Amino acid sequence: MVRQIEEAGRTPGIDLAEALALALGLSPCHLAYGAPVESTATGLESSGIGRRLLAARELRGLSRNGLGKAAGLSHTAIGVIEAGKVMPGVDTAEDLADVLRLSVCWLAYGEGDMEPLQGQRGARRPSSSRAI
Repeated sequence: MVRQIEEAGRTPGIDLAEALALALGLSPCHLAYGAPVESTATGLESSGIGRRLLAARELRGLSRNGLGKAAGLSHTAIGVIEAGKVMPGVDTAEDLADVLRLSVCWLAYGEGDMEPLQGQRGARRPSSSRAI
């Protein structure tokens, strides 16, 4: 899997990126997005993305359908992520964070504050800044 990521440019799920980061002693958000966040993770926090996504979506007053359309996903995809049945890729988590105007580090891994890092438009970091 690591070879496919490194050589073929395959986008990993947030859970795989987190497992790799923990094995390397890095912040999952730093590995996945290149964000200057120190690791505070001791376990797999990506499993909480469904709960964080639901809370953020409701806070922003969006329906599953509305969020899905804005992020280029179906309402069903939003529902299965919120239910914890599917882990999104690091790219999908970034798209969701951008639409919701959230920190992708918080959404994907529960790291840092909910609000975007200073200097970010929404939560999106330029694609070229992704570490993975």
